[in-house]
Amino acid sequence: MSAYRLYFLNATDNIHDYRTVECDSDGDAVAAAEELRIEHPWIEIWCGVRMVHGWRPPANRVHTVSAPDFAEGRAPWRKAPTRPAGSMQTTNSSRLGPRHT
Repeated sequence: MSAYRLYFLNATDNIHDYRTVECDSDGDAVAAAEELRIEHPWIEIWCGVRMVHGWRPPANRVHTVSAPDFAEGRAPWRKAPTRPAGSMQTTNSSRLGPRHT
């Protein structure tokens, strides 16, 4: 039997608790962790220095959007605007101000 450590992670991917279990195989350790996922959804299983398996919180994704992209509706979390086939997007040049040459 081997000692496995089950590390319980919080939403920011930090360890907030752990439990040591004795199991015959990696599969048994994964099964033991599965039973605890109701209380602790994000768990890493380690046997010594070897990571056996893990369920991790989703990575915090930061979207960088420029002001023109946002104004035109091209933010990554939005669906692309749909336009009828054959239509063209035009720019309202009056809002851009006078043109300097």
